[in-house]
Amino acid sequence: MILIGLVCPFGEPARIEKDQRLGKFNEQFECGCFDALLRGTRVVPVWISHDARHVIANECDLWTTYAGLYARITVLPRAERLVREYAYDAERWGRRMRASVNFLDDDLDDHWSAPPRRVRMITRVARLREVSLSVHPAYASTWIAYNTPEARQRIVREELNAAQKEIEALRAAV
Repeated sequence: MILIGLVCPFGEPARIEKDQRLGKFNEQFECGCFDALLRGTRVVPVWISHDARHVIANECDLWTTYAGLYARITVLPRAERLVREYAYDAERWGRRMRASVNFLDDDLDDHWSAPPRRVRMITRVARLREVSLSVHPAYASTWIAYNTPEARQRIVREELNAAQKEIEALRAAV
């Protein structure tokens, strides 16, 4: 079983409700912030709901487009049933299977945008602790799906849309 999807979007602010050090705040990943991660050793496990007891893959393939960080996850044979049950339960609850990334603050660079709307802008992530399947991710645009032609086409559409937005922003700046 192979899953693919957008695990972390670029340029989308999200409300972070539970951070022991910072409390509640808005956060946004900048395009290119995972470049250091992708250049180095990047063995990133995949869990369900940030729970290490539910490992579904020991590692995943990661890549970026203008839209965000994507993953290709080859599910361990012993975890396939767990993934199917999780997807079934998500649908039954009226939710979709989405994704979330987990990192340590020591492994990133960030800065805060100017008031009045302060957003934590993440500019570099050197290491991810894990990627998780989640029905309650901070970033609503994330998604995970079975590796089908439709899912692969969705990645291409998202990449083209994000590239078009980047081109429009560059034109506006000239």
